[in-house]
Amino acid sequence: MKCLYFLIIVIIFGSSVCFAQDEANYSFTQITPLVSYEYLHLSQQQFHSPGEEVSFMRGEGQNLFLLQASAKQYFLERENTAGYEGPYHSDTLVLLQKTGAPQFVALFDTSSSEPVYGGLRTFAAGIGYRYELMRTDFGSLAAGAYVVAIDGGIEYGDGKTWPVYPIPSIRYEFNSQ
Repeated sequence: MKCLYFLIIVIIFGSSVCFAQDEANYSFTQITPLVSYEYLHLSQQQFHSPGEEVSFMRGEGQNLFLLQASAKQYFLERENTAGYEGPYHSDTLVLLQKTGAPQFVALFDTSSSEPVYGGLRTFAAGIGYRYELMRTDFGSLAAGAYVVAIDGGIEYGDGKTWPVYPIPSIRYEFNSQ
């Protein structure tokens, strides 16, 4: 589970939103709701997972504001062998603000039978900054750094976990048009 959290954070912080350079006056507002249902059948357990998500995106030229929130619940048909009581919840909130070359990203994710209240092992939070160093007709290059609070499994000698991780980011975006 710890590796999955870390992978989700790297993917979200490593992802980018693309705009064409020649559409400097392009403006839009987009609200996208999503409802989902998943069913997972394992040899010992069956999971039902309804979920909902909403994204709000506002863009104007090279500027972008994105707010995305999602929630999922996991219900078991049989006895839970992992020791969790009741339904299992997963909630995520992502915020991205791009103003020209600089980008600010924030993420909060929690997954547990007691979201957030279970301590650092039940959530991940991070903030980051990325700056577009170069933009041409063929692509762009950006670099940045992020700080993430998560129980990533790295421990000090006394057994306490390392709660904060720095994540460097280099992104090259290629425009094939």
